[in-house]
Amino acid sequence: MMHRKQTLRDIILLILPFIYVAVLIYLPLIGPVRYPLSLYTTDADQSIAAHILWRIRLPRCVMAYCGGALLAVGGMVFQSLFRNPLATPFTLGVSSGCSLGAALSIAALPYFSLFGFDSTTLCAFGGGMLATGVVYLLTSLRRDFHSTYMLLAGIAVTLFFSSMVLLIQYTAHFHSTFHIFRWLIGGIETVSVTAMVRIIPVTLVIPLIIFLYGKELDLLLVGDEIAVSKGIDIRTVKFMLFLLVSIMVSCIVAICGPIAFVGMIIPHMCRLIFGPRHRKLTVLSFLWGGLFLLLCDTIARTVTAPTELPVGLITAFLGGPFFLWILIQYGKTYHL
Repeated sequence: MMHRKQTLRDIILLILPFIYVAVLIYLPLIGPVRYPLSLYTTDADQSIAAHILWRIRLPRCVMAYCGGALLAVGGMVFQSLFRNPLATPFTLGVSSGCSLGAALSIAALPYFSLFGFDSTTLCAFGGGMLATGVVYLLTSLRRDFHSTYMLLAGIAVTLFFSSMVLLIQYTAHFHSTFHIFRWLIGGIETVSVTAMVRIIPVTLVIPLIIFLYGKELDLLLVGDEIAVSKGIDIRTVKFMLFLLVSIMVSCIVAICGPIAFVGMIIPHMCRLIFGPRHRKLTVLSFLWGGLFLLLCDTIARTVTAPTELPVGLITAFLGGPFFLWILIQYGKTYHL
């Protein structure tokens, strides 16, 4: 019996990569109009369908995959640093900083572009990095760079920046208010080829660096004292991980808006199924986070076709019950 189970497991592991790649290839073909697989061999300038596939759907799908991968890896890091399954990439205020930057740009600043990005994207990224800097300054008041103090600093920054966003929405013109509200939901409808090309290096490089910190994350998950006894400089490691996650989350939120729950659901499920080893978790969170958001975006652009839903609504619809499940199952085990 055990031999049969092992054989079945080996077969599943053998065919799973092929299924994964097949799904990635097939999803861009799905939409209000479904395209044949042969369209991949057609040049973008030869037909309208090929142009839509290569210039609109594929950049959007690549951005969805990159966004899901980055958010999942960021959530995995913060869940380990805080030893809490409810932690997300937005826990330390990066999302609220991006939201404040975007709201200011929409309501008060003239439109401009730089390096292929519009003013809203650039200001959102700047707001995310501003939040990162404030949290770091508050946390560095303690010599040990304690995770609990970092968490409290992140909550304080989130509350302050979120209140500023509400103030801007309340005082802005109706058109700007709606634009801010729509940005805050999160979506990938208007991703350009330029944005897709710029996000790919971030998607490849930063998760790779986090992968190299796998051993340190394993020790930090056990406890700061154990990590120190093993020769880990926890202040430097925590700062580097915090900075890396903040940069990649600021990049993706600035482009797509704050897409919720991806960074909580995927790393938690990967940890539950595959165990706590962080090098394995980094790879699995990357792969399944990317696929998850790509699937959610496919649902968002097809379920109400020919109109579309913001992908943030789909992830929130799926993530809300999952959040409650974590509270019920682990509420007595995990604490802040």
